[in-house]
Amino acid sequence: MAIATAIVGTLSAVAAVWLSMTSQHATRKAEELARSASPAGAAAVIPSAAPAVANAVANSAASGAPPAAASPGVAPPAPAAPATAVSTPAMPSPVAAYARVEARRADRDCPPSATLLFAFDSAKPSTGDFGREGGALLDWLRAHPQARLAVQGHADAVGTDQHNLILSYQRARAASAVLARAGVDPVRVALSAAGSHALIDGLPAGAKENRRAVVSVKGYEDCESNAR
Repeated sequence: MAIATAIVGTLSAVAAVWLSMTSQHATRKAEELARSASPAGAAAVIPSAAPAVANAVANSAASGAPPAAASPGVAPPAPAAPATAVSTPAMPSPVAAYARVEARRADRDCPPSATLLFAFDSAKPSTGDFGREGGALLDWLRAHPQARLAVQGHADAVGTDQHNLILSYQRARAASAVLARAGVDPVRVALSAAGSHALIDGLPAGAKENRRAVVSVKGYEDCESNAR
């Protein structure tokens, strides 16, 4: 009996120790699970994660929303570069453009021109041809068969505007006839009349030099040599 009693006591002691150890082990497991489920425990279990990830877990736990997925080791995107202002180039000034045209016009060589003079209130030329000027013009035309001529008739300031306009046109036709006799095809000639509105500067309004017809190469009417 004494032996049996001792065996029973021993077994009871062993069972108590085993139960105590099992209880302590279960307690430690429960504490570990609790720590892993809390934000602080998550941060402790993942010490290698960036602080931003731990903060995201804590904020998510506080708000009840799941944390956003993050890839460890991936750098956050760089901030977008500020937009660069695009400046529109200023349009050239019409005055500057006109000045450039005038400069090119002054630089180029003017082709020959010719002037035919007329008697007072007459459409009959004072001479039968354009003289030396006409010869230079005809030589230039032969070297430039595609060029065309502009013939403009003029009148002095004596008489009415209507009369002088008609007279200046008749003088332009007379100059064209002189060119035709020199071999210039009339198809290459364009006629115009200025009346008494283009008098020569520095001369009296009734000066004989105003009774004229000026022949110039079309497109070069504004050359300095034609301002006569």
